[in-house]
Amino acid sequence: MIEKIKQYLNEIKYNTIIIYKQNNNSTSLNKKSPFLKCKFKQENDIVTQKIQEYIDILLKNNNDEHNKLILRNLESLKIKNNKFIKNAFYLPSKNTIYLGKDKKESLPHELLHVASTYVTKDVTYTGFCQIAKNEEIGRGINEGFTELFNKDIFKENDALSAYSLFEVDVAKELIKLLDYETVKTHYFNADLISLLRMLKKYDTSENIVKFIKKVDYVTNNINKLETKKEMQEIYIDLYKWNAIRLKEQYENNEITKKQYENELLNNNKIYPARMLISLGVTDPIPNEVKKEVRRIII
Repeated sequence: MIEKIKQYLNEIKYNTIIIYKQNNNSTSLNKKSPFLKCKFKQENDIVTQKIQEYIDILLKNNNDEHNKLILRNLESLKIKNNKFIKNAFYLPSKNTIYLGKDKKESLPHELLHVASTYVTKDVTYTGFCQIAKNEEIGRGINEGFTELFNKDIFKENDALSAYSLFEVDVAKELIKLLDYETVKTHYFNADLISLLRMLKKYDTSENIVKFIKKVDYVTNNINKLETKKEMQEIYIDLYKWNAIRLKEQYENNEITKKQYENELLNNNKIYPARMLISLGVTDPIPNEVKKEVRRIII
C-alpha cells in the first residue's frame, strides 16, 4: 500500500482512492428516522440523546461536502456499552462505537471517526488513515486531526485521550503549513492522498511518507523511550517545513524581513517539542540543522 501511495503522490493528474456513491436523498438528518441502533440499558437513554445533539452540531457546522460519509454511515451506526473495555473506540468494519466505562466524553471524538470513514473490501479509509489487511498508514496524524476538529467543532476535549499531546500538537504544526478548510474537506472525505499532495510543496513524496510512518511509530509506542529518535526527526521535519513557509510569506510580502528572521530564530521552539523535552532533550533541533536551514533559505 505504501508503494501505491507513492505512485499516487507522484502523478500529476489529481486522483483519489475514494470511490463511493452519494445517496441524493440523504441531504439532511431526519430526526424521526431510526438512524441510531444504540445498545444501552434503559437508564442510559441520556447517551442516545447526547449522540443526537452531537450529530446535529456536526451537520450544522459542516457543509454538504463534509457530510457525505456521516449521512451514509448513520443509516447503520450502532453504539454499544462495554464495561469491560477501558477506552472508547470506533470499529469501522462493524460501523460500531464501543464505549468503555465512564467514557461518554469520548462520543464526539468517535463520532468524527464515523463521519470520516469509508470501508471497502480491501481497504478501510478513515480520515487520514488507511488500513489494509497487513498494513496501516496515517493512524497518528488521523488521531491528531480528529481531536483537533473535535475541539473546533464540539468545543470539547477528549480529556483522557493520549492523543491530547503528541498527535494533536503535530496536527497543529501541520495546519500552520496548509489551508485549514481544505484540510478539513480532505479529512471528511477520507482522502489521505490529497493531504500528502498538499505537503509536497515542502518535501519529497518519499520523505513525506516517512514522516507519516514516524508519527505512526511514536503513536504506537507513545510511552516508550526508544521513540526519542523518531520524535526528534519529526520535529526536525516540522522545523524545516515551517522555515520554508516563513520564506514564502516573506517573499510574498506577508511579513517583514525582521519578522521573518525573528520567526526563523524562534522556529526551534515549535509547540510539540514539549513532548521531546519531557524525555530529556533540552533542544529538539540540533545546531547543525539550524545552520543548514538558515544557509539554504536566507
